[in-house]
Amino acid sequence: MQFNIIKQYFPKNHIIDLTPFGNGHINDTYKVVIDGMPKDYILQKINTQVFLNPDGIIQNHLKLKRYSISIDMILKLLK
Repeated sequence: MQFNIIKQYFPKNHIIDLTPFGNGHINDTYKVVIDGMPKDYILQKINTQVFLNPDGIIQNHLKLKRYSISIDMILKLLK
């Protein structure tokens, strides 16, 4: 299933590696390595038994992103 989802975003690229990432207990998270891409990606399957409104999660994320951009907030990425 994960490969099908990744192919929706990268239809012409070869998936080199897909491995579980982290040790979460709620969502399933994977590190994705794709041929020809300079960085790796994270794919996360949201547990809809816990988060009953996944679309709401995305909407909240987008609101936070727009707000942080509007006030020139600098967010540091964890490595």
